[in-house]
Amino acid sequence: LWGVVHVLGGAMMLIAHAEGGASQVLDMVGTGPSAGMVADSFAPVVDSVVGFHAFNLLWIGVAVTVLSTLWFRTGRRVHFWMTLMLVTAADAGLVAFMLVPGTIAGSDAAIGLALWAAGAATGLYTIFSTPDTEA
Repeated sequence: LWGVVHVLGGAMMLIAHAEGGASQVLDMVGTGPSAGMVADSFAPVVDSVVGFHAFNLLWIGVAVTVLSTLWFRTGRRVHFWMTLMLVTAADAGLVAFMLVPGTIAGSDAAIGLALWAAGAATGLYTIFSTPDTEA
């Protein structure tokens, strides 16, 4: 589910970016900074960074969705570990650069972090409670 949520979020951000640039994306991301806070001299840089961020959310969401689907279909543990590493790295950046400084509220990130915790706990339980048949 984390992957699907982030594919949708990344796609929505890319569409908003195509329609109105960074200011439209900033207006849609919860309690983030308002578009008016972006100085005109930084607008092109902010616009590029926001578009890049939206693209990264999209491709990471696709990769996580594909890897977790492969894990469910094949049972290969490497797919779980790759998924967990991608999601953990993405969410660590969210926490370090957006939640801790207060750029966004915890409620804005709650669904993604809850899905990470549920997926990690369920996956780790499954990995360690079933015999390893890959060897």
